[in-house]
Amino acid sequence: WDYEKKDAGNSKGDDRLYNAMNKEFADSKDEFVRQRYWFQMVRYNYYFNVPAAIALFEKYKNGFTKNSIYYRAMASAAGALYKQKNFAKANYYYSIVFAGDNKLKTVAHWSFHPQEETDWKQTLALCANNEERITLWQMLGIFYKDEIRSMKEIYKLDPKSAKMDVLLTRFVNKNENGYSWLTDSKDSKEKIKAALPWLKDVADKGNTSNPFLWNTSVGYLYF
Repeated sequence: WDYEKKDAGNSKGDDRLYNAMNKEFADSKDEFVRQRYWFQMVRYNYYFNVPAAIALFEKYKNGFTKNSIYYRAMASAAGALYKQKNFAKANYYYSIVFAGDNKLKTVAHWSFHPQEETDWKQTLALCANNEERITLWQMLGIFYKDEIRSMKEIYKLDPKSAKMDVLLTRFVNKNENGYSWLTDSKDSKEKIKAALPWLKDVADKGNTSNPFLWNTSVGYLYF
């Protein structure tokens, strides 16, 4: 791994290779084989023909089992969308990958990058259900380190979501490291004070998936 730019080689690709893959994809009747050719063609086009990568993924995305190969194809399509500066849909697809395949969580997390509030709202509008919206808020909370905002939004959608619990522990750990007898960070102190009324209200209601976690966390933050 390094940050030096290197010669990418043939930037035009190999039409013979692509045509051969496309022929095998068209001729095969086996879903296992077809799905893998589909993924390879989407991936190929990500490097050499960005619009084709998106079109190919969209055309067949409802025709295959949602397994690791499927989510790898979706990640390539998301990257192609990002190249076209379609950040709203790219981030939506990355969130689907993040939730769908544990092996791709790290890749999806580091590729996820909302630009502005406007494209963030567009991303939320693409969601098919509340669980997809919750995943997006969790990712935003982790990416921008604004756990409280994300927890509040998740709480509105589903107070029992475990994704909210993850953000709570991150908030505690992050501010614990910043506010200690060694550092006494004013920033962490103010963040804790600002967040405590809402956190305490949620803990008092006791309607989360893990009331013990919330009571303990709030008590610790008051301490």
